[in-house]
Amino acid sequence: ICHSGITFDGSAVGCSLVYCRIERGNATGVFPFSFGGAILCYFADPVIENCEIVDNAAMEGFGGGIACYYSSPMIKGNTIAGNKALFSGGGVFCLCASPTIEANNIYNNWTPGSGGGIACCETSNPTIVNNKIHSNTADSVGGAIDLAFSCNPVIINNTITGNSAGLNGGAITCSYSANPTVLNTIIWQNLSPDSSDTVSYTHLRA
Repeated sequence: ICHSGITFDGSAVGCSLVYCRIERGNATGVFPFSFGGAILCYFADPVIENCEIVDNAAMEGFGGGIACYYSSPMIKGNTIAGNKALFSGGGVFCLCASPTIEANNIYNNWTPGSGGGIACCETSNPTIVNNKIHSNTADSVGGAIDLAFSCNPVIINNTITGNSAGLNGGAITCSYSANPTVLNTIIWQNLSPDSSDTVSYTHLRA
């Protein structure tokens, strides 16, 4: 049986979701309910830790696993796998958000759009540290991570392997003034038609 996921809507400081399994969530309806197949953080900063977030969907929107909108949650030590989103962020999606994404295993997520593992846009500045981001797929760009529209994330000590994109950026795609800091990160055996192991900087035009 599918459910509509869990929403933190302006939640109080100190809210948390720890050692839970969230599966078969399905984000449907108009914004913001089309965001976050498993979890939507909407003007909220919860702790999401040591959870299994698997096989959820946002096939009318963004963020198959977790979506963050004007939020800065702590997303730590989770398994985020097998989720899918229609437009962007198969695993995690950030819009005007700055979460800490730390020590997660993010894999086998998919989107026909951008950011198979993680997608960030509109001045999102997440800290992405100590994660394994592997085997994710974006049919468009950014197999592992897609960054767009003035995002300035810090990406440190991650392993980014075996991801794929249908157009470019098998590992990471940066566009529209995205400017990440990438340090001590293994980027290996990612695939896209333009090249393998790619970090693609593009300036797309509508």
